[in-house]
Amino acid sequence: MSLRLILAIIGALILAAILWDGYRHWRKSEGFSLASKFKIKDFTGKFSAKNDSESTPMQPLSSDDAPDILAPIQIDDHDDSPVFNTKVNAPQETAAKSTTPPQAPANEHAVIVLHVLAKPGEHFSGDDLRIKFQSARLYFGELQLFHKHENDDIKQPVLFSLANALEPGKFDLAHLDSFTTTGLALFLQLPGEFEPQSAFKQMHQTAQSLAQRLNARLCDRHRQPLTPETLQRYTNQVALYRK
Repeated sequence: MSLRLILAIIGALILAAILWDGYRHWRKSEGFSLASKFKIKDFTGKFSAKNDSESTPMQPLSSDDAPDILAPIQIDDHDDSPVFNTKVNAPQETAAKSTTPPQAPANEHAVIVLHVLAKPGEHFSGDDLRIKFQSARLYFGELQLFHKHENDDIKQPVLFSLANALEPGKFDLAHLDSFTTTGLALFLQLPGEFEPQSAFKQMHQTAQSLAQRLNARLCDRHRQPLTPETLQRYTNQVALYRK
């Protein structure tokens, strides 16, 4: 065999070896690239062959998994800043709340009544009543009733009046010594030429004083014991007539 042929054979073997080595390196690098694209890591850190098309379908995102940027904005209700002082999406008030207290219609009238009633089996004598009325600055006058005047001046408007709780309701001043009754009725007519709340306060205080001094019961217009709730209801009613 000639030297030329031997060299050609050797050259062919070297070329074949180079091509084979290159082919092996290409297969290895391409395989790694494909594994990175189509395989996932298991808990051991190794790659397991699993195509995306074979993976478990994606589930809807739950509220627990939601990122923080999806959380509702929280605003401090006590923030004093002029901008962030209401809740998000809170409806705005269309008009300012009215601060004007309610009042009774101009043509509406009312009568507030308190009773001072003797205990069962007892009565009030005319002589005793005369003394108590004088002490309370109640003056005999129109309609044969006793009246409380503003500033205790008979020339001033009447604040409230006191009547006999028994029919016909009036007092006979000439025969008061022999007069007896089982009850008194104090009443305030609204509206009037006075400050109604002050007038009612004075009437209530007078009724309390008479009940105490006569050892009697303080009652409402229905002759039932005057409760704090009823007294508050009367006070609220009187307030409707303030000037």
